[in-house]
Amino acid sequence: PYWNTTAESDGYDPGETKGSGARTDSTSNPVLLLPLDASNFDNNDKIDDLSTNARDVEASHSDCTSKTDQSYFYGSSAYFDGTGDSIPSYADHSDWRIKANGWTCEMWIRPDGSGSRPDDLISHLGSTEGWYMYIQGNDQLGVGWNHGSGYVEITSNTGTVKDDVWTHVAAVVDSNVMKIYVNGIQQTSTSAFNSDSQAPSTSLRLGTKANSYPNPYKGWMSDLRIYHSTKYTA
Repeated sequence: PYWNTTAESDGYDPGETKGSGARTDSTSNPVLLLPLDASNFDNNDKIDDLSTNARDVEASHSDCTSKTDQSYFYGSSAYFDGTGDSIPSYADHSDWRIKANGWTCEMWIRPDGSGSRPDDLISHLGSTEGWYMYIQGNDQLGVGWNHGSGYVEITSNTGTVKDDVWTHVAAVVDSNVMKIYVNGIQQTSTSAFNSDSQAPSTSLRLGTKANSYPNPYKGWMSDLRIYHSTKYTA
């Protein structure tokens, strides 16, 4: 069974992991579940969605490969080479929209120290609508989105995402409030999230943005999940 980071209600701090065995998930039914380990890449080198939706990656992704040189849980993880011209993407779906009444996107990342900033981690973004998670030049975790009336961005404290270190990052909407967590610690929040994100009619992309200003991620990624519920509240 797939592993998972834990919520505070499990008796662990948000973002903390159990030492062994199958990880239980206090928030059921993720709309996207990607362990991003070697077994997650099928015989056609596609990255299979292990949620009940079972979505397949759209196209080839030579810039994202399974590697065993770095891992936090599974003995392997996905490595993004920072070029961004052939990355995993999943066809446009209403499930990719941020939900104002409860939403979570989380993953483990280990940025490659030889890369540059900013780095795009994940996006569902068109030219004027959608959302994205990224690492800024000062090693802040950021989340940006557009409700249809302009972009809003929030960022974590400076230096919270380190090169060559595994870090748990999460963006959470809890009762119309967007929050950012780094290693289980809430960094910042905004009450500006009053409606679902707009539908950009574009693919969900890992490791880059789909608009005119992509900043391809260089580094490792593991255990990416999206929920239509609030996983972390503290």
